[in-house]
Amino acid sequence: MVRAHVPAAGIVLLAAACLDPTAERTTRDLEEIGRADLGEIQARIEPGVAESIDRDALRVRFRANAPQVTLRFDSTASAERKVSVELVNVFDDLQTDPPLALQRTGEKRLAFEVLVPASGQRQLTVARPDEAEARPFRFAWVGDVQGGLERFAQVRERINADPTVEFVLFAGDDTNSGQPDQIRDFLAAAEALAVPWYTVIGNHEAMGDEAFFQRAVGRINVAFDYRGTRFVLVDSASGTLDPRVHQRMADWLGDTGPGLRIVAMHLPPFDYEGLRDGGFNSRTEGAKVMSRLSSGGADLLLSGHLHTLRFSSMAEVPTVVSGCGGVGFGMRLDGSDLHYLAIDVDPGREALTIGLVEVR
Repeated sequence: MVRAHVPAAGIVLLAAACLDPTAERTTRDLEEIGRADLGEIQARIEPGVAESIDRDALRVRFRANAPQVTLRFDSTASAERKVSVELVNVFDDLQTDPPLALQRTGEKRLAFEVLVPASGQRQLTVARPDEAEARPFRFAWVGDVQGGLERFAQVRERINADPTVEFVLFAGDDTNSGQPDQIRDFLAAAEALAVPWYTVIGNHEAMGDEAFFQRAVGRINVAFDYRGTRFVLVDSASGTLDPRVHQRMADWLGDTGPGLRIVAMHLPPFDYEGLRDGGFNSRTEGAKVMSRLSSGGADLLLSGHLHTLRFSSMAEVPTVVSGCGGVGFGMRLDGSDLHYLAIDVDPGREALTIGLVEVR
């Protein structure tokens, strides 16, 4: 029998290269997601998904990953070029700055054309006309769906029946094992929501084709301001945060901006109730995250992962674990049933009211 000798250092290097999916996702987030190559035109959305539909005809489709997005077009062409844009997962009353003629092509869909100067750049923002106003609003938080699309359809029906819900956040674990067909099925189910939706990534997506998931839904580490409230969504799917995400989260929470701050991630830093070991891999890192949220003025931390409903507080930050957005009966813990959270935000009073909506 022939025995191969591999230096111990080589084993360490191989392990480091193969066992850091969080770093791979973060790099993909920062360097790839939201960009489309149209030949002489490079198209980009921040944050969101960019897909070249017809490179020769300069047609691109963007998927918004936040209520407000920035579009940028960089040209190396020798003459002015016209790019045809389709923008999906958006509000019906969006406007562009500078103003452009917009065509509604379907529910949550817009189309327009952008003239890009020769060897130049064109940039525009797309947002609701009153989005910067600090005023009350409601959004919905949907816990782990995890392939339970028939049960999620019941949740979706209740959300669609509430005209006060302005957008939906998903807790991650949207699929059972993160395979492309499961991701497509979830996308189709989520697109049937009457309002735009955004999601963090869960460990069930991370165990599958996480690159496909990111290219389908957009940035998984993102911050946006909406009606006087800052939202910070980060990737904790592998029970840790990438060092670059730690820094970005510190920046997002540390700069001047809206007084109300809501943070969302799939795995909570700790299993606050001791129900099971469902927090970060390192309790030290979990404590670091909670300290950062506390010092950054976070008003609420939303998580999923645990198929339960728990209200708690840590480091003076209110925390909610809500993970029953469709997952089957046999996978829930402690009798928590199908539900979502209707969260009312009042920036003027810096107040949050969390309503439990049980779906039976």
